[in-house]
Amino acid sequence: MAPFSARILAKALALSLDPNQAKYGTATAIAGPWTALQNLGDSTTYDTQSNYVIPIVGTKTTTFIFSGDRWQDPDLVSSKYIWFPIRVNGTSLTMDRYDQWQIDLTTGEWWPMVTDGGVAQKG
Repeated sequence: MAPFSARILAKALALSLDPNQAKYGTATAIAGPWTALQNLGDSTTYDTQSNYVIPIVGTKTTTFIFSGDRWQDPDLVSSKYIWFPIRVNGTSLTMDRYDQWQIDLTTGEWWPMVTDGGVAQKG
């Protein structure tokens, strides 16, 4: 089977600046055939539109980071990117919302951060 990066397609189905449901499909080859699209994240992809996926190849694992555009219409200059880690299990993807999370760029491992008394700590 091809490497993950060659067999996953994540996309936004947007026709405006509004957030929408991200979808993904899988295939064993880039030319397909592709599976039916599946939902990724919540119904608004956590108030974003899909932009791209960033692979972080570490010494222990590879983590894929979802990058979404969070448009601030009509104040577009205040728009920002939102990043969430994607969990991969075979050909299934899961993306949850984390207000704070951290990644070790050397190992590729990531973990959610929890706030305890105002100080973020490894969860």
